[in-house]
Amino acid sequence: MSTNKINCKRNQILRRGYTRREYYRKKGGKTTKVRSSIIAPGCITKRSRKQNLIILNNDDHFLSEYGYHNVENTPMDERHIALHKLIEHFIPIKGKHATYNYVIKALNARYILSRNTNPKVARIFKRDQRVISREYKHIKHMEKETNSRK
Repeated sequence: MSTNKINCKRNQILRRGYTRREYYRKKGGKTTKVRSSIIAPGCITKRSRKQNLIILNNDDHFLSEYGYHNVENTPMDERHIALHKLIEHFIPIKGKHATYNYVIKALNARYILSRNTNPKVARIFKRDQRVISREYKHIKHMEKETNSRK
């Protein structure tokens, strides 16, 4: 690489120079050798990664309000009863599908936020989320069956 400093535009980064190896290319049954070449340093467009920000809603305190807290020390049955109390509270307000989606997303958000800091608790959130997801899938299946019989 040369000692000249290359200034790139905004939204671009400096790509290091490198040597490309030779390779063979087939085209129309004919094989052609492509010689190795030196690729000079240059500016390329920066590829941005999508930021996955998890923002908890203002309603998220309802999980603990209905008894879903201290999940590490609470038995599974008590946690599920607390989640069902929350679901029963929200069904008249949000509707059945929106309520289940809300609870599933809230549990998944807690799983994602705690998977690196406290994996044991994160697994509990994920397990509970899967239980609620299975229950929701079963409800949707039953609704579909009853609608198809009409």
